[in-house]
Amino acid sequence: MKWYRITPLDTLFFKGSEPMVMGSDHTATLIFPPGPETIAGALRTAIIRSQGVSFDEYNFGNVSSDLIDRIGKSGQPAPFCVIGPLFMKKDRLFVPAPYSWYIDKKSYELVMANKDKGHTVTLQHVSQITNSKVIIDGQNLTGWVKSGLQEVTSAGGFWVNVDDVGKNEVTLYHTDFFCAREPRTGIALNDNRSVRVHHLYSFVHARLKDDVSMVCGISKDIGIPEILNIRFGAEQRMARITSINSINIPQGRSNTFMALSIVEGNEKTNSTLIAAGKPIYIGGWDMHRRFHKPMKGYYPAGSVFSEKISENMIQL
Repeated sequence: MKWYRITPLDTLFFKGSEPMVMGSDHTATLIFPPGPETIAGALRTAIIRSQGVSFDEYNFGNVSSDLIDRIGKSGQPAPFCVIGPLFMKKDRLFVPAPYSWYIDKKSYELVMANKDKGHTVTLQHVSQITNSKVIIDGQNLTGWVKSGLQEVTSAGGFWVNVDDVGKNEVTLYHTDFFCAREPRTGIALNDNRSVRVHHLYSFVHARLKDDVSMVCGISKDIGIPEILNIRFGAEQRMARITSINSINIPQGRSNTFMALSIVEGNEKTNSTLIAAGKPIYIGGWDMHRRFHKPMKGYYPAGSVFSEKISENMIQL
């Protein structure tokens, strides 16, 4: 496993699944941090450019076997796994909070009210909640809190310092602790590149705060130099990737596994899911087919499963 720091040189924008069609909707949600497939695609594109290979040559397979071994064939999934991305502030590493962690709703409100600095909470263990509002498997002590019926809620969707994993008292951080959200308005264009009258789009960009970067792991050496500039996100903003020392993420001993990034919903993940938040729907642009990718549903980072079905998971 090789680890890298991602430092954007500007804001970043990763669009949600809403169709930006005239007469339909003129706003788009921000998905941040991006998923591992987005990072993998940016890396593959940057390596192709660094080799002086045209996209047409790559699409038709007119490239060296070494390049194919490193980044895979055009139109096929990357032959490597991207771990994360995670957040790093100075030298402190932050991972998603598991959706199987529960906190009382007052603590949840305090975390939301302290987005810029985080808030310390005491975790509520579902095995200790004995009323009928929790479903518990007697063998594994796995529980789900029914929404709206219990004064506890999941800590999923927040972030936690990796050193706090396994503790009963932890400090939870909102994504806004790591980045600022900047609203942007843009014009629409006609086919001839002229401005479309009375037609505007609204977006939200993310700008990482001081001393904050994203980090990701790559499961194999794909020939990334010590410093590599990539185009990243929907508006192809520049970011710099630099090699860093290996990162140690502590592993627990339970029979549950947490996803460090979004995980595609499929038969395997659906059958092993224990706890998750609202699904995320993502499409994108297929560079091989020159057309939109089909929309897929993903479980959010922090989702918990009964099996380790991806390298992008840690044992709790």
